[in-house]
Amino acid sequence: MRTAFLFGATCLSMAVLVGCSNTDEASTTTAPSVEVSVPEPSPSIDVEAIWAGSVCVAIDDVQTSIGEIAGNLSFDPLAGQGVLEQLEAQLAIEIAGLEEETAALGAAIGAAPVDYAAASTTIAELQAAAETTQAAAEIASGHLQAATEAGDPLGVAVELGQAAVAGKSAIEAGSAALNLLTQTREELEATLGPAFDRAPECQTSMAP
Repeated sequence: MRTAFLFGATCLSMAVLVGCSNTDEASTTTAPSVEVSVPEPSPSIDVEAIWAGSVCVAIDDVQTSIGEIAGNLSFDPLAGQGVLEQLEAQLAIEIAGLEEETAALGAAIGAAPVDYAAASTTIAELQAAAETTQAAAEIASGHLQAATEAGDPLGVAVELGQAAVAGKSAIEAGSAALNLLTQTREELEATLGPAFDRAPECQTSMAP
């Protein structure tokens, strides 16, 4: 009987030890690690640089149109009728383009994302300069068309003479408009310089 009791106690002790051992093993078992991906913050949109880029592109477009108009108005009065007709057709396209591009430039400047107090004055001055150039160019274009339709040499000479005078006025007005564009660029850069420095479109355009 005593032997049986001792045997039972021994078994109970072993069972307790085994149970404790299992508990320790369970407590020391680590859970599998889970990798949590943290999304990278999206880069912020540089609204001011985007705006500055649109202004640079618009200024380039206006400058190009004025340059093309001036180039076509520097025509040779002794050119043949076919050349004059071609010049007149090109001028009509360029004049319409200048009007659209000047409006686009005004819209771009007016959309400044920061307070630009001189915006309305600048837009009005640019539009006035472009309209002066456009009006003189339209007069010259009209005289070129009349020259191509004149039926006598004297009529052709008169119309070409008047076209040359109007063309000179348009070129002078265009030069003034270009100077105003340069002034506008300088004012914008003085007020909002960092935005223009960050705009890729402004690194190759608007060069002094």
